Amino acid sequence: MGRRLIAALAVLGLTAASGVSAAASSAAAAGRSGAVAGRSGAVASRSTARAARSGAAARGFSPGSGFLSDPTLGAARLSGSYAVTGVVSTAIGVPGEAPGQQVTRSWTLTPACPTGPCALVGLRRQRVGATDSLTLRRVAPGLYQGAGRFTAPVQCHGRVYPAGAWVPYRITLIVTAAVRTADGSLMATGFTATYAGGPHIGRTRCFQPPTHDAAAYSGVLAGG
Repeated sequence: MGRRLIAALAVLGLTAASGVSAAASSAAAAGRSGAVAGRSGAVASRSTARAARSGAAARGFSPGSGFLSDPTLGAARLSGSYAVTGVVSTAIGVPGEAPGQQVTRSWTLTPACPTGPCALVGLRRQRVGATDSLTLRRVAPGLYQGAGRFTAPVQCHGRVYPAGAWVPYRITLIVTAAVRTADGSLMATGFTATYAGGPHIGRTRCFQPPTHDAAAYSGVLAGG
């Protein structure tokens, strides 16, 4: 009887020990699962942050580039004629253009509201042999973007077509300097801008080779 009691107690002890071991293993597994979930959440957070940065960059806004070092510039009004100097950064298949070429232009900015920074600003800009117009939209304080197109000459089968191709382009403008006027408002006196043109869209029967260009500009308010 004593031996049977001792054997039974031993079996109960082993069963209890097994239960404790199983519980410990389950807790450890749960801890590992939690750690994996935590790491997955961290990866997801980083992916979300990268996506947000990529989306901002796609819109032409890069927080790491020192955008609006002075927040008051976001309240400056774009208006008037600006003397603009630029450098061609890319020129593929564009006659008369080469990377590193310096250019001077005149840009006229006309706000669509009576006071303050406007949601829409008209831009009339010089280019080689012509001028064109587009509307800039205020996408953030001090940051404006717009797109337009113009025509370019194309030679096809020995004939020159003055409007043989469409040239789509996009301009991004950032206010970089401003002064306070007598009435207390802010007037933009300087900006930087980028131009990206192309690819050209042929309007003739001839093959249109890949053609695009880009430039970076700096503008100063004339007489400012």
